[in-house]
Amino acid sequence: MKRILLLLAVVLVAVGLWMSRSGKEPLSQMSPEACLAFLEEHNAQVPEELLEEGFDIQKFLTRLEADPDTPYVLGNTEFSQFVEEARAAVRQYLDET
Repeated sequence: MKRILLLLAVVLVAVGLWMSRSGKEPLSQMSPEACLAFLEEHNAQVPEELLEEGFDIQKFLTRLEADPDTPYVLGNTEFSQFVEEARAAVRQYLDET
C-alpha cells in the first residue's frame, strides 16, 4: 500500500511539474478566434482578403507551430509580409514555452 501511495505521489508531482513548465496552450488547440487574437497581439495583421476567401488560420498556425520554416507562397507582398510576421510570432511563442 505504501508503494502505491508513493508511486501515486511521484506521478502527481511529475504531472504538476510538467503542467507548470509548459503553461501555455498549444497554438494547434486554440479556436480560430483565439488564433486571430494571438496574431493581433503579436502585430501580425491578417489581410482581409485571406479572411474573406476562407483562409484557415487555425490550420496555418498549426503548421507553423510544427515547423516555423514551412514554406508558403502567397500571391503578393502583403500576404508574404503577413506570413513572415506570423512566423516571427510563432517562433517567439515557442521560445517562451
